Amino acid sequence: MVVFKLFTLVMILTLLQVSQIFSQDEIKCPRHYNVLLYPRELTQISIINQFPLKIQTTFHIFQLNQTFSVSGLVCSDNFNRREAQTVCRTLGHTEAKFTKNSSVHEEEVCTFNHKDQHINVPCRFMLNKLRCSNTTIDLMQCSFDSVFNFDCKSEKYIDLTCTTPISTTRRTTTVKTTLETTTTTSEIVPTTETDFTAEV
Repeated sequence: MVVFKLFTLVMILTLLQVSQIFSQDEIKCPRHYNVLLYPRELTQISIINQFPLKIQTTFHIFQLNQTFSVSGLVCSDNFNRREAQTVCRTLGHTEAKFTKNSSVHEEEVCTFNHKDQHINVPCRFMLNKLRCSNTTIDLMQCSFDSVFNFDCKSEKYIDLTCTTPISTTRRTTTVKTTLETTTTTSEIVPTTETDFTAEV
């Protein structure tokens, strides 16, 4: 009985969670969300947009040996220079500039992908309270709240710009000039004196 009650509670919580991801029309079709009823493990976080900062989270369901992915937004809570540089490093850049609490287009959509299903869903904050170190190169190495927490308030979007400075190498060419000096030696031939003796 206790196990049944726990299972029922988990189902209710999961369905409430699903209702936050999908609209009412989409929930009517179970195939769109049944994968969320199984235990899952987050395996990858990919950056798919920078204005606003949007990610794609990929999960693996061991029981079904299947994967699914959901895209969403990154919340600005706790998002600072280290987190911005980590995101840019994952994209192959070294410098980061970001703006918090930026506006987002009302028609911004995200996707739910499972097998051959690609469904547009409302964009939610998937990553909240991201914490990275100065040397982190992968968002999976950072800490963050539960991916489906949805604890971030609205209007906390992030705009991120990543750049890589172009290093300029100054090449100096040294021209070596050899000065040839020609020395002219004048040979002085000694004069032989002739002794003229006048006879008197």
